[in-house]
Amino acid sequence: MSRSKYHEDFRVGEYILYTDGGNTNNRRGYCGAVLTDPHGTILDARGRHLGSNVTNNIAEYNGVLLGLELAPESALRIVLRSDSQLIVRQITYLYACTAPTLRGLRDKVHELTRKKFDGRVDFEWIRRGRNSADKICKQLNRGATGAEAAQFVKNFQHVHEYAGPQVATHKDEVQ
Repeated sequence: MSRSKYHEDFRVGEYILYTDGGNTNNRRGYCGAVLTDPHGTILDARGRHLGSNVTNNIAEYNGVLLGLELAPESALRIVLRSDSQLIVRQITYLYACTAPTLRGLRDKVHELTRKKFDGRVDFEWIRRGRNSADKICKQLNRGATGAEAAQFVKNFQHVHEYAGPQVATHKDEVQ
C-alpha cells in the first residue's frame, strides 16, 4: 500500500473513496463513505451508526472499513481520502499504532485491501472541508439514519457542488 500523488491522471476503473468517522459528546459513534469516479461524480454513499463507547479514532477506522466495503472489487485502483491524519499515517506505517483496538482495526484495513483489492489502494490525507464523507457524518450527528445521511449526499451529482477542491494543495498537507 502506498500513498498516491494527488495530481495524477486517472484511468477507467479507478475510484476515489472519501471516508470519515466521528462521535458525539456521549461517545455514540458514526461513520460515512462516498465513492466517486476520478472526476468527482458521486457513484454511491453510505452512513452507519456504530453504537456507544466509540472513540473518534475507532469511528474513523470504521469509516475506512465501510468505504472499502463500498468500493467495487473490480477496481483497478482506489485512492482513499480521509481527513484523519492519524489514521492515514498509521495505515501507511508513518506513525506507530500502539493501542490494541486501533492496531486490530488497522490490521483489518490491511487484510481487506490485500484480499479484496490486491493492495491497489492508496491512502491520502485531506482537510475536513474537502472530505465528502464529512457531510454524511454531520447528518448522522444530527440524528439522521444511515440511509437518510447517504441520500443527502447522493442528492448531489458531483462532490464539487458542496465541497470545493477535493485534494490538499499545500505542501505540508500531503507528504
